[in-house]
Amino acid sequence: MTMLETRIGKFIVFWAIAIPLMIVYLMIQAVREDSSKILQHAEFLSPDKHWSAILETVDNGAGFGQGMVYYEIHLHRPGEKVADHGDQDDSSVFYIEKMDDARAPQLNWTDASHLSIAYDTATRVKTQPGKHLAKFHNVVIMYQTLPAQP
Repeated sequence: MTMLETRIGKFIVFWAIAIPLMIVYLMIQAVREDSSKILQHAEFLSPDKHWSAILETVDNGAGFGQGMVYYEIHLHRPGEKVADHGDQDDSSVFYIEKMDDARAPQLNWTDASHLSIAYDTATRVKTQPGKHLAKFHNVVIMYQTLPAQP
């Protein structure tokens, strides 16, 4: 085999590996871009107005069989915007998949530093929500399940 044939062979092997890897990388980047769509958005201010609990219904727009609609709750200072969603967002304190007949979580500030979140057990595909923090800065978060619907 000549040196030219060896180089051509290496060139073909390189691109046979590189092109599929680039395609996978671009597909991952397309999904990672914040393609999430906010379907609903509600804000609940703490009694002292220092915190804002934001309840969103989000379509993650992932596609490829990975898509889902879920409820997500963020804690922010009033006026701040939700930057991201899911585990990668530090302000996200709770999320759970939304099933067709599920009721949205109910939020209730019991005082300036205690937030109660009640969620529908019909939304639980697994045994627990995807994320459910017990504390965020000085806010204690308590969870309960909503009673079953008749």
